[in-house]
Amino acid sequence: MKNMFTYYRLCSTSLKPSEVMDMCDQFDKNSINLMEKEILKTYPNTYAFSKNLAEQILASKCKDLPVAIVRPSIIGPSLEEPCPGWIENISALTSIFIDIFR
Repeated sequence: MKNMFTYYRLCSTSLKPSEVMDMCDQFDKNSINLMEKEILKTYPNTYAFSKNLAEQILASKCKDLPVAIVRPSIIGPSLEEPCPGWIENISALTSIFIDIFR
């Protein structure tokens, strides 16, 4: 049987998750928006960056535990937050949702 799993090494960023949380507490939204481009320079979007921060937290807190990070292969639009139906792009399953619920 073919191996169904993809293994990869967790990558860290120049910012630690605790530093990012501190920045969010210390700065207003406009200041954070100005810093965003520099912070995200190695990531395609905020999802990829926040995913990396979460992986760093798991790696640091679960050093002695076997941990599997499982991600859904299909992501649909939001139910409520930040607003009903919100999604950054229209592709794959999202276009089907749009056609069905139009």
